Amino acid sequence: MTVTPRADTQILEISYINVDPVIAQEVVESVTENFINYSTELIPNGNLKDYLIKNHPNDSEKDIIIKQLVDSIYFLHSNNI
Repeated sequence: MTVTPRADTQILEISYINVDPVIAQEVVESVTENFINYSTELIPNGNLKDYLIKNHPNDSEKDIIIKQLVDSIYFLHSNNI
């Protein structure tokens, strides 16, 4: 799995390679959906910069995104998705 943040945006490119393209698509869609849901719960207004300044003044935006993705992947793994 590769996650690449786009500069100066809150957009992430998520890619996953598997010999079965259907599985690859399902994994990316599941991670994306769970990441969006988790992010929405964490940051209801969607303003990541305000959230970071208030709650994680010493963490970079990239660090927070990585933590959210790890949590999303853990959720998928623990639920056998």
